Amino acid sequence: MSWTVDGLSYDNRKKITIQNTNINGDLTDFPVLIKIDGDTDIGNNTNADGYDIRFTQSDGSTLLKYERESHTVTAGSLTAYYWVKVPGLSATGTNEIYIYYRSADTADGADPTNVWDANTAARYSMKDLTTSSIEDSIGAHDGTKLAVNEPIEATGKIDKGQDFDGTNDYINIGTFNDVDFSDYTQNWTVDMWVNSDTMNTEAYINIGTTNYNALSFLVGVNSGTYPFAVIGSTNGSSWTIFITSSGSYNTDTWYHWVITNDNGQITQYINNVADGSASISNDIQLNNRTMKFGAHYAFNASYYGDGTLDEIRISDIARSTDWRTFEYYNINEADNELTWGNEESAISTNIFMGFNV
Repeated sequence: MSWTVDGLSYDNRKKITIQNTNINGDLTDFPVLIKIDGDTDIGNNTNADGYDIRFTQSDGSTLLKYERESHTVTAGSLTAYYWVKVPGLSATGTNEIYIYYRSADTADGADPTNVWDANTAARYSMKDLTTSSIEDSIGAHDGTKLAVNEPIEATGKIDKGQDFDGTNDYINIGTFNDVDFSDYTQNWTVDMWVNSDTMNTEAYINIGTTNYNALSFLVGVNSGTYPFAVIGSTNGSSWTIFITSSGSYNTDTWYHWVITNDNGQITQYINNVADGSASISNDIQLNNRTMKFGAHYAFNASYYGDGTLDEIRISDIARSTDWRTFEYYNINEADNELTWGNEESAISTNIFMGFNV
């Protein structure tokens, strides 16, 4: 007798235990990264497209929403990245889910739009949708590249990212009104992984298109004086460097860069450590709400990022310390955050229980 999941018959599954070592407070609707690294049990029993994959809660039947970032089967071995929305992660209890897989041809079970919680305004895996575009998992703000392969898809922190050349590359997200970055009391979080080729690149994410009327999240301000910084204008006629980093950072290294605004208190975190904070009490002047990745405009000139961006998320709340902490460890140490059980077979389970299958 097979397991019935999503109205389908499955003979194989594995239990995944999500370690709570870095879950410091209970989390709700968290998108957990499930990294599968050379699994031959699943690789020998899954479709090449991954459409057969299903995730459930610990009861083995309640479906979980998921997004498939990659799924590659090579000689019966599966390497894959999935994001699974887990309704509740306990800081003190056991967190278990199941992955089901089968070799029968199956309709796709992925539901990317509903993996990300209600406070996520946009999320970008940063892999190519086409060679000229990237996709917003939420669905409202896909990005258009300057030109074909400008920037170009490259190895990211998680699977693929976008590599900017520092000369003219950018991705145009277009008008972005889901978060009001001009209102200093509007809470928000901008979240990304950055690997810079040079620390005086002066661009990565920018909202607005004219001098002194924009908000920019930059690497290498003042020729590298401030490795990570947030700048903007509250009067529309001069730049204000709201926050700068003071730590020592290297090129060719992945950093998790998170910036939050909590009712006018702007703070940036590098690899989950606060490095720069400031209070503002006036609105930020934006000439428009155009958002770009990789480029910004200042001092009547354009500046471009030189490095790779991955896993960009924009939220309409200031994400909590507990959320940011587990997000960092779950992505940076995916192998350590998950414990995999042995493959379970419905047939062998039923024989053990005394069924004549």
